[in-house]
Amino acid sequence: MKSAVLPGLLFILLVFAPRLASAAGDACPASFQKDIASLLQRRCAACHCEESAKGGYRLDTFSLLQKAGDGGDAPVIAGKAKESALFKLFVGKDPADRMPQKAEALPDAEIAMIENR
Repeated sequence: MKSAVLPGLLFILLVFAPRLASAAGDACPASFQKDIASLLQRRCAACHCEESAKGGYRLDTFSLLQKAGDGGDAPVIAGKAKESALFKLFVGKDPADRMPQKAEALPDAEIAMIENR
């Protein structure tokens, strides 16, 4: 009886292993253009665009996202999300300093997406 079970298990593993590996691969880092840029557009662009660059920060293009604002710091350090001034503003606990300022804080899922980028 054991010999009849083993081929069945092997068949199941061969059929489902690629699907499981594919599902695990779905946890890859977010795409800046697809995920992060659209988040910045939805949550930040109203206050940080050409018409209203609060703090001297503009987030409407990637090149502007890398330029220093009035405080002298660039909002993003490529490849180092946790060290970026923008990330620190997103996770700030003080509502007066946290971004977005006039809206709800970013949900944990959006913070994680940025952090893992």
